[in-house]
Amino acid sequence: MEITLTVITAGKTQSGRFYDRQLNILTSVSMAQSQVVDGGTGNAIRELPYLDKMTEPRVISILGLEMVTLGHLLSDLCNLKSPYSLELVDYKCMLFHPDIVPGLPTRDGCIGRYKEDAGWEPAPDMLWGTAFSAFRSSVVMQGIAARSALIQASSA
Repeated sequence: MEITLTVITAGKTQSGRFYDRQLNILTSVSMAQSQVVDGGTGNAIRELPYLDKMTEPRVISILGLEMVTLGHLLSDLCNLKSPYSLELVDYKCMLFHPDIVPGLPTRDGCIGRYKEDAGWEPAPDMLWGTAFSAFRSSVVMQGIAARSALIQASSA
């Protein structure tokens, strides 16, 4: 499966090469990980549900900041704000909240500060970026399950 896109940011068309590469790599990694068989149960890790049917930015997920890219504005911002995604679901991480952690900005404050410092308007691309971030997190979590099944500490 090959996926391509064009990203519109700050009024300019940017090549989607970063996301094209990432989508193709992560899809390949996910397909390989889905073939791993748990030695204890004999069950395969399985494919990510509906991987071949994703057409809209509707995936919701969260994982830490292990994969920050340092350089791609949208990807970096979506990784930075991923913990705030819990505000959109019934379960909330009670320790990650501006009312509990002194100095922790709100989600909108975080996005506003990033917008100010980076000098670009992220709003038009936030749904895409958030959906991609969740997809990438899903592949990472699938990899954790695969490594756990193989009793292997690293994906290397």
